[in-house]
Amino acid sequence: MDHVRTRFWQVPERLSPWRAGLYAGLALAALVLATLVGGESEGPSRLLSVAVLVLAGLVNLAWALGSLLPEAAGGRSLREVARLLILLLLLTSIAFLIWILYAAIVYGKGVPAIVGGLVVLVVYLVGRLRRQSHNGAH
Repeated sequence: MDHVRTRFWQVPERLSPWRAGLYAGLALAALVLATLVGGESEGPSRLLSVAVLVLAGLVNLAWALGSLLPEAAGGRSLREVARLLILLLLLTSIAFLIWILYAAIVYGKGVPAIVGGLVVLVVYLVGRLRRQSHNGAH
């Protein structure tokens, strides 16, 4: 657990050029999706869903560009921005999850979104555990 705590506050490592290109493509896809989702619903769910997608896109874009640029040209600075945006993304995602749970309980809406969110969470956690076991971290 100490390993995770100390790594969380460090600047993300550089990605390989291939992986950075993949992250940049995913970032652009998230930003496009945010513009498409923007007109789907109203109220807090719309604001939070667009905010999560935009922040996810910006985090991935900053990390990818920070990995492609040399350190002297701002690569480390962009990765530092990505690290800070991750905190904002985490808080926004928690607020979005709370809103979805509230809507599901009070209005009976959003059950498919909750199931989808849980699937994404499980996939993320499995990937994280596999990556930790591959890197030898316990």
